[in-house]
Amino acid sequence: MTKFKILILALVISSCSNFPLYNYGYNAVKESYLSLDSVVVDEEYVKKARYAFIRVRFGSSRSALLTLLRSKDGVLEWISADDIRLYTYNGKIVKTFGLPNDIEILNFKENFTSLKSQKESSYITNFYEPKLLEQVTSIKIQNKGYKKIKNPVQGKTKLTTVLIEEKIFVESINWSRKNKYYFNSENQIEMTKQYLHPFSTPITIEFIKKYIQ
Repeated sequence: MTKFKILILALVISSCSNFPLYNYGYNAVKESYLSLDSVVVDEEYVKKARYAFIRVRFGSSRSALLTLLRSKDGVLEWISADDIRLYTYNGKIVKTFGLPNDIEILNFKENFTSLKSQKESSYITNFYEPKLLEQVTSIKIQNKGYKKIKNPVQGKTKLTTVLIEEKIFVESINWSRKNKYYFNSENQIEMTKQYLHPFSTPITIEFIKKYIQ
C-alpha cells in the first residue's frame, strides 16, 4: 500500500472514531480505500467481504468502493476512504457529503418509499457550491418494463430487472434530467444512475453486497 493510501486510511479511521457507527463497527471503513477497478469482484470476493458495499462511478472516472457505515430510518450511509458520503433511500441518493457539488433532498420519504408507483410529484432540494436552497424539483416517475443489465459480480449471468425512470425538472434554473433505477424481482435496488447537481456528472451505483435488514 502506498504512503498516500495509508495516510488517507488513517485519517478516515481517526475521524470515524468520534461517533458511533452502525453495527459493523468502524473496521468497515478499512475496506473502503480499495479501488474496484483494480480488484476482481467475483463471487468469492463478495462472500469474503464482511460488510455491505457499493461500487460508485462519478461520470467516466474510475470506480471506487464505498462501505456501509450506518442505517437509520431506512437511509443507508455509505463512506469512502476520503470521507465522501452518499446517503441512499430505496436507491435514491437523498444527500451527499464531500463532493464538489453536494445536495440534500428534504422531503424524500414522501416520494421514494416505493419508486415503482408511477406518479407525478415534487420535492425540495438544497444545492451547494454554489448554494441554492429550497428549490422545487418536479418529478415524473414511470415504469419502463424489464431490462437486463450486466451483473457486477464477475462470472455471473446478467440480471433481469425492472427499470424505473425518474424525470426531474427544476424550473427556477431550467434544469432537467432523467434518473434510472433498476430493481430485481425482490424489489431490491441493483443499480442506479442519477444526476444530482447541474454542475456535476451523473453518479452510477452498483449495489454489490446488499444490506439486509
